[in-house]
Amino acid sequence: MNKVVTDILWLNGAPISFNQISFKNKKYEGICPWCTKNLGKIKASTYIELYLKLFPVQADHMNVCEGRELTEIKVIIKG
Repeated sequence: MNKVVTDILWLNGAPISFNQISFKNKKYEGICPWCTKNLGKIKASTYIELYLKLFPVQADHMNVCEGRELTEIKVIIKG
């Protein structure tokens, strides 16, 4: 089943999905786009800062991700 997220950032073909927890405090929750597990909370002022903080977390998670061999992500952006 797909998990609904706030947005997905794509850079060089690498998806980073997240939920925006607080607009005022600029807090986000990283979500693995393949297995939909929570990757922790991140505070970032811009999307590039968010990507730069979430990318290493996602890359580290991929070592143990159950969905790392999937060709399709399991998250969708809420409309």
